[in-house]
Amino acid sequence: MTRVLAASVLISFLLSFEASLQAQEGSKIELWKRPSNFRGFVISPNVPISQQDMLDVKSFGATLAYIATDGFRSPTAPYQEDSENIQALDDRIAYCRAAGLHYAIAVRQGPGRYDVALEGTGADPPSTIWYNPSEQQLYGSMLREITARYCSDTLCAGITPTVEPDPFFDSLCCIDTSQFEYYAKRNGVDLTATTQLWVDSIRAASPDIPILIQGPGYTNPTLFSLVPIILDSNVVYEFHDYHPTGFTEAADTAQVVYPGAYLEAINSMLEMAQYDKTFIADTLLYFVSQVEQETHAPIFMGEFGMTYPHSGGPQFLADMSSIAIEKGWDFTYFDYWHRPPSTDVQSYDYKDWDSSYWSGILASFQQGSESVRTPDVESSTLRILQDAEGGELLVNWSGEASISAIHGTIYDLVGRPVKSFDRTSRNFTIGTTGLTPEAYFMLLSSGEDRVSALFSTAR
Repeated sequence: MTRVLAASVLISFLLSFEASLQAQEGSKIELWKRPSNFRGFVISPNVPISQQDMLDVKSFGATLAYIATDGFRSPTAPYQEDSENIQALDDRIAYCRAAGLHYAIAVRQGPGRYDVALEGTGADPPSTIWYNPSEQQLYGSMLREITARYCSDTLCAGITPTVEPDPFFDSLCCIDTSQFEYYAKRNGVDLTATTQLWVDSIRAASPDIPILIQGPGYTNPTLFSLVPIILDSNVVYEFHDYHPTGFTEAADTAQVVYPGAYLEAINSMLEMAQYDKTFIADTLLYFVSQVEQETHAPIFMGEFGMTYPHSGGPQFLADMSSIAIEKGWDFTYFDYWHRPPSTDVQSYDYKDWDSSYWSGILASFQQGSESVRTPDVESSTLRILQDAEGGELLVNWSGEASISAIHGTIYDLVGRPVKSFDRTSRNFTIGTTGLTPEAYFMLLSSGEDRVSALFSTAR
């Protein structure tokens, strides 16, 4: 007997047909309810993205592009239509369609609302939408327009009304739920009512498109008890997590480690905590789990990652993704950066850091029995066979591309390289000495061609 696993790098329009069949099997919200079904990358509006990028994302094993948009209308009066933003979103969605890749839309700006990241740094002025009912209505109209434009697409998986709602950037409410509630009452801010208004606007265009609801304070998981609870059967609750910030946001010259002790605001109190997988899963994400139990709605870890590489970084990313997979949550890494080759360390540029970062991310798209995708079978296919005794791996790479030399690396599911090799033939064997009975990830490259596959040495 043999075990065979194949992975293809060719993306064809047949995938769009496959996606259509998948959508017909149930409503779009059912795709979110499948355990950790959506895994992928955030696609920021200020990053150049091409058709090839989305083909690559699909070939990596990702199932979702979380596309951010600066909205269809200007944040300032008279709130004019922004044709450049519309065209940019149209282009990115067209790339996803051609790749057969599901996408969700995250709206970052609109009438009265500035981009949360620029607002937080002072690059943009404070948003006025939270105190202005007229702007809230105009923003809702924009959401209805965006939804109507894309909701009929079978690959459109959902829409986020606004990214990281931020009524009080000038206070300490981002670390204290009681402070947020106090400021909200004193200033007449009703985040739940405003969110409901936007949900109603989206529903005017689509009765069932999944709506991704975020909470305040950068949609911090420790403040997730403040997330607006919406009575809608097609809602997904989303959080973002960059804890511990002393690690994930440290400068590229910082000497920080994971696991490690960091001072953070936990449960509305500053405390020194030892960050490891158990602490993150059981303590940091406690309120997220509570919302899940209360609503029985899907949970989405819509942003997580680290700004620069640091000691233990691959383990940190692996812990975060595996927590989501074990809990059945969907997730997208921040960010999918497309940058030219450079000797400089780039922020969030996992592909250009140590190879263990990128291999770990690729492995997270395959981890778990629910995530092993049906392989494509068109061209440039990697096949890994192993005999019943768990001996040598028999490797075959078919396809039309000429191959002069193949470089291969085997990684564990944390992203650590365990074996590297070079071959000049499409058919060769790899010994398994030193490989314990578990799952591994093989990555082969020849020139610009890359293929990958998950395999197991377990009997």
